[in-house]
Amino acid sequence: MDDILEEGGYVTSDYQTPKDVAWNSHTRNGRHHEDCAVIGSPQLTAVHDIGCTLSLEGLCQYIGENLALRKLSWLNARSEKMPASHGNDCRRDTVVESPISTAKFPEVAWTVDLGSPVQVTSVLYLARGSCCDKPKNRNRLTEVRVGSHPTEFDGRHSGRCVWLERPFVARGYARLFRCTVPVTGRYVRLIRRQPETVLDLADLAVFGNRLQEF
Repeated sequence: MDDILEEGGYVTSDYQTPKDVAWNSHTRNGRHHEDCAVIGSPQLTAVHDIGCTLSLEGLCQYIGENLALRKLSWLNARSEKMPASHGNDCRRDTVVESPISTAKFPEVAWTVDLGSPVQVTSVLYLARGSCCDKPKNRNRLTEVRVGSHPTEFDGRHSGRCVWLERPFVARGYARLFRCTVPVTGRYVRLIRRQPETVLDLADLAVFGNRLQEF
């Protein structure tokens, strides 16, 4: 499941390129803005670089229980039409988006209360499907922190799970990020740093191990 596709080649998780899998020769350079890939069947001998216009069945991998599902969540700037609760309702068709007025904030943040301490190991980020394509991709300068305080997420009260400086996911797609090291806390905060002024996403799932509270 950790194997990846790179432009012009199929790379296994140990970074060895298998000789029996190759890109289809007529669309191997992405010059027609192909963004998806599908392995041909039944021979599994070719990888086709195709446009993302087809709905294709894929192989699913069970990650674990989503510990953030329908838990209390909030934005540091209130949004009436696209509230914070849309960010952890496990639906692709609802979106959380901070209002334009957050441009004056040093950072825009979405926080979820997991209800009890958790050793967070990974998060699954689902990008909204109605915007954020390449010309205006806001999925960058994004940090996920885990902490013990609902509002204080400095180095004393929280630890970093992931930092994503460059654009990291296309619109409508989900991507799993594993914490550099597991981080323990009750609150998970998704932060979008300046100069990006809008935080928007379809969903953030949180995975890890629940801990006993003493």
